[in-house]
Amino acid sequence: MGAGTWIGAGLGVYREHWGRMVLGILALVGFHVLLVAMGGGITYFLGPIGVPDIGKEISPGIAVLLAILAFTVGTMLHLGYYYYVLKLVRGERPGIVDDLLYPFRRPLAVIGVTLLYALAVMFGLAFLIVPGIVLAAKFYFADIALLDRRLGVMEAMSESSEITRGHKLSLFLLMLFFQVVLGLPLNAIGAALGDVGRFVAEAISYLLVTPWSTASAARAYIDLLEEAQFLAEEATPSMPSAGDAISEGRQ
Repeated sequence: MGAGTWIGAGLGVYREHWGRMVLGILALVGFHVLLVAMGGGITYFLGPIGVPDIGKEISPGIAVLLAILAFTVGTMLHLGYYYYVLKLVRGERPGIVDDLLYPFRRPLAVIGVTLLYALAVMFGLAFLIVPGIVLAAKFYFADIALLDRRLGVMEAMSESSEITRGHKLSLFLLMLFFQVVLGLPLNAIGAALGDVGRFVAEAISYLLVTPWSTASAARAYIDLLEEAQFLAEEATPSMPSAGDAISEGRQ
């Protein structure tokens, strides 16, 4: 197990299930646009694609509303996509409504674990970069464990801490690959080419990088969860059966 293995496995899942993964992304984007439109901020999307005199200015009230939607509803939608892809990695057939929108069944828990994760990372970064990276890796799977294992907020944080033990460097390299090695050049190229280039870069990010990175993270989560469960079973002493007890008594 390691970052390279998970990156390769994620790409394999994307190749095998790219249609379903792209369908999930399109649904995710559709939900985002619908919610932003309901908030009166649809012009935010129209400006960058060339609609004249639209998208240049957003009122402070709309900007605050968009920020709230991005943090709450946006967080749940992205976690829903993670849950959707997790099922694909496990060989299951996820549903757009049942799985992509599953986090909306536990909104307070999802927001709670997201806040705790953000605060933990910010706390680590406030001292030095390294503690922030360590905490980011330590609680990397708290959000998906919350849904997948049906845990409470603190239980999910503890579960992530347990399964990432000894694998923080591999998880950091996994994050580094998608956010820096792929993400930064893609954003730089998009910014250099103007509005059209930015639109193309975002399309590549949504249709390739996001599904690929999500599948890789899901594969890492499954591997580390299975390893933790195996080690826990190995550490648990087996209880003698009734038959063994009777046999020992006869001896």
